[in-house]
Amino acid sequence: MATGNIKGGKRNYARPTPPSTATATASTSAVAATVTYTPNTLGPAATSYVVTGTSTNGATVTVTSTSQSTATISTSLTAGKIYSFAVAGNNYNGAGATISSGNVTLLDATLVDYLVVAGGGGGGIVGSGYGGGGGGAGGYRTSEDSSQLTLLCGTAYTVTVGAGGAINTSGSNSQLSTISSTGGGHGGDVNGSSGDGGSGGGGTTDRAPGAGNAGNYTPVEGFIGGAQGANSGPSSGGGGASAAGGAYSGSVAGVGGAGRTFAITATAYAGGGGGGNNSNATGGAGGTGGGGKGARVNAFSADPGDTNKGGGGGGAGGSSQPAAAGGSGVVIIRIPNTYSATFSGGVTQTPTTPTGYKLYTVTAAGTSDTVTFSAV
Repeated sequence: MATGNIKGGKRNYARPTPPSTATATASTSAVAATVTYTPNTLGPAATSYVVTGTSTNGATVTVTSTSQSTATISTSLTAGKIYSFAVAGNNYNGAGATISSGNVTLLDATLVDYLVVAGGGGGGIVGSGYGGGGGGAGGYRTSEDSSQLTLLCGTAYTVTVGAGGAINTSGSNSQLSTISSTGGGHGGDVNGSSGDGGSGGGGTTDRAPGAGNAGNYTPVEGFIGGAQGANSGPSSGGGGASAAGGAYSGSVAGVGGAGRTFAITATAYAGGGGGGNNSNATGGAGGTGGGGKGARVNAFSADPGDTNKGGGGGGAGGSSQPAAAGGSGVVIIRIPNTYSATFSGGVTQTPTTPTGYKLYTVTAAGTSDTVTFSAV
């Protein structure tokens, strides 16, 4: 029953007595815990409950719940640690004495740095008398521009490396867990439009370039292809990771948009393919980061985008010099060296051990392949 006294016409109630029971259960799908408690029928009633978790490394987290039975804690917890939770009833006089839930071990998880580059688009094909647009680079997503992923140990996560697009075909997407990057758009040809993609395909005669950032991400995953041509000679370059494709100028084909160098490997990826040329001037150079050069009529063929760099393929140089395919993408994973990654059977990957980390370069993985993390 309630206890207190009357003073100055106002009843002053005591703080609540502790709950009669308290237990904690770790989530099986997240770094979280649910604390269940039974309100005490003796003493003043609690209007809310204050739950404080303390881990074996000394970290604490406190939440207040208005529920009379449970509180869920899903933020500010440290993965893999043992926690005990103290529960106290609370009323307008403040929190009362606590009862402990006992110990519970949370799911373990690791922070993951990543670079996910999609397959580059193929260069554009043309009929006689025209140059084809360069293929757009595969789109990219990286933890260098965003937060690291927190991935649970023991859970299988999707990992896919997108293929480069064949001639006049856009590249395929790459993925790690929830992070997906969009394949590069194919280069323009006189019989069809340029492809939208992670980076857009380059324009050609009377054909607008493909748009970049098809995934509509912030920050963007790539850039637009070079502007459409106005005559039957040169075409423009495909967009790259850090710049739009170059537009043709006079009789000179446009260069592929520049790729980007990422700190995780200190390597450039996702350069756009150069535009093809049906005149005697040169085809456009591929963008840094694996873009293939465009072809020149009756002189040299286009180059494909670099394998596992997501480069766009070079555009065709008239009907005599064909376009080239885009390069395949790549997925790069870096985790602390206190964890390890295991891949499904369809994955091709190369592990390295930079100081304090394990780094996995995944060069082939299908849509059903996975990666699973564990503590070591």
